[in-house]
Amino acid sequence: MPGRLWQSVGLPVSELLGGSTGVPMPMISSIYARDPQDMRQRVAEHRARGYLGHSIKVGASLVDKRPGEYFIVDANGGFIPETALRMLRLLPPGFDFVLEAPCATWRETMSLRQRCP
Repeated sequence: MPGRLWQSVGLPVSELLGGSTGVPMPMISSIYARDPQDMRQRVAEHRARGYLGHSIKVGASLVDKRPGEYFIVDANGGFIPETALRMLRLLPPGFDFVLEAPCATWRETMSLRQRCP
């Protein structure tokens, strides 16, 4: 069973991937795309359940982010590198978030990554 190779060697998956960082990864909520008010409401509901990370779709407001939280902005592969770069350059300096799946292909995403701080 190839899907259970990690069990056959008796090691945790984190060890097979290079070892644990020792830093716990918080669970993130996934906020599907709707109108901004609905998305804000769902972030608030997940926040109340203890989530610190929220995967939001492009269009949600990052002004709703609270100290200690982080937003993962999910573009669902909808940008070409030039469009994503144009959008990113419009943001104020220090605007902190993760842009998930900005482009349709790995090659396009790597092209974008090489041009971003």
